[in-house]
Amino acid sequence: MLTDSMCKSLNYSLQGQDLTDDLRLLEIRGYDMILGLDWLTKGGPMNVDWGNRSVSFERGGKENSITSQGPANSKIALTLYG
Repeated sequence: MLTDSMCKSLNYSLQGQDLTDDLRLLEIRGYDMILGLDWLTKGGPMNVDWGNRSVSFERGGKENSITSQGPANSKIALTLYG
């Protein structure tokens, strides 16, 4: 999927953590945000805990963590776009 639409320096909150990034706009329904490869690689190394369905990463000198909000038996979709 390709797009030229982007929000530059967008301030947003991800599970209570305030972040600022350039985000691409996609015409996809059913998702609030898709974390693409450009976003995933921005913070350097990440720790993924598949059992707890969480990802930890450092951004701006601060340790951050996001966790799946869906039920434990729900499917996880992982797609990386570069």
